[in-house]
Amino acid sequence: MNPLWRLFFCVAGVALSALGQDESEEGFYDPSEDVSPPEGDDDGELNEEDLKGVHSKIDKNGDGKISLAEVLDYSHSMQKAMAAKQVAEYLDMMDKNQDGKVSLKEFVDPSDESQEDAMEGLSDKEKEVERKSRELEVGKFKIADKNGDGFLDAAELPTAISPEMAEETLGLIGEHTLDRLDANKDGELDFKEFASEGTAGEALDKDAESELDQQFKKLDLDGNGKLNLKEVTRWESGDFQVTHAMDEFFTNADANKDDQLSLAEVNNNLKTLQMSDAGSHFSEWIQHRKSHGEL
Repeated sequence: MNPLWRLFFCVAGVALSALGQDESEEGFYDPSEDVSPPEGDDDGELNEEDLKGVHSKIDKNGDGKISLAEVLDYSHSMQKAMAAKQVAEYLDMMDKNQDGKVSLKEFVDPSDESQEDAMEGLSDKEKEVERKSRELEVGKFKIADKNGDGFLDAAELPTAISPEMAEETLGLIGEHTLDRLDANKDGELDFKEFASEGTAGEALDKDAESELDQQFKKLDLDGNGKLNLKEVTRWESGDFQVTHAMDEFFTNADANKDDQLSLAEVNNNLKTLQMSDAGSHFSEWIQHRKSHGEL
């Protein structure tokens, strides 16, 4: 997404890629970066009452326990629900002429600065990065413009700004990320290429490198030591981040090792949850439910 829109969405605490911010500034999308504390809870701490409500929502089969699969299904539904909720705000910010829809220029070039002026002073490499980023935004716009009228209305806009809303959009973002990070152009990312994201050429400390290596190995589903397009796209979708966070919490909280969590097991690990990435996702979901009067 254009950096100006990405900045707005971060300031507004919007949940998306993952969504309006469907990827970080020239980087992988990480939904956990978009988490805000629950409304009506000034200190942002999770509590047993709220967890009871969201636990029951996740528990689709009503057996009193939640599985990792149920959590991931719930995460997908919440991502879409939260993206839809923000459409009016996105539309108001992007629609500069207030005609109720977003043109390609409004979506790709929200400032009054010309493309030539924006490129002024950039190196050839930086210009190429900007060119490809613009191509990505144009591609997302075209995918979302279902009726082909050259504009995005309120029904079409979520597909352009939230990658999880459409597999085609998500695939396009994955291709862009792979192309940008694939230094040797072999069509895959090795660990060095993957780790180059966000490091600005600086060496990682041992703990950070170890954590990133663990994530890389979990992403590398075929175990060949490289990430292909499917694996990179999985990272961009946010599925990996949610799975990784919840898997860690399940491992610690699942006292009877049945691969499910009862409400009691969740509450018994409330402090751990509060300090974890999993807790950030729970807080995000609770915030959305509360804003709709559902908790």
